[in-house]
Amino acid sequence: MDKIKQILDTSSKKKLDFLLSEIKKKPVLAEEVLSLALINEHPFSWRAAWALSHYSKKNKTFIECNQDRIILKLEEIKHPSQVGCLLITLNNIELDSENLGIVADVCIAMLKGEIEAGYIRMYAMEVMIKIAKQYPELSHEFIEVIEYAKQGFEKNYIISRAEKAIYELTKLKV
Repeated sequence: MDKIKQILDTSSKKKLDFLLSEIKKKPVLAEEVLSLALINEHPFSWRAAWALSHYSKKNKTFIECNQDRIILKLEEIKHPSQVGCLLITLNNIELDSENLGIVADVCIAMLKGEIEAGYIRMYAMEVMIKIAKQYPELSHEFIEVIEYAKQGFEKNYIISRAEKAIYELTKLKV
């Protein structure tokens, strides 16, 4: 894990790309990145979660096999950006149905909570749409949560994304 921390000592796309190339050469490093992404050791854990979100685009099987670990840690992670990156990671894979309640609860809490970064709210809405595609009966509840949360959104891009999410969820309603 020390090698991963050395690579992630600063936040940069160049270092992220280097880490991803190292994982490609030595896939066992993915396990170390995942382990670091699931603890509260900011900023390393946030950067590891960021790397994991990129890794998940092309390596879905690894993430799908470890989604239980990710989902069970979501509520324990303190840094919102780290949770946001893990939500992106989960949004890149097929989610198992048995843990969707935890993911939905985290997304709802992020929308209702005081989070300074609007993009994290957007990730939460994306995951809620993904969940609703599997369980359309949840669309109504998700719409209510987004409508409520939207009242506190200050940025136009977040309001716009909330309106699009509501529209998408409305199409899924049972």
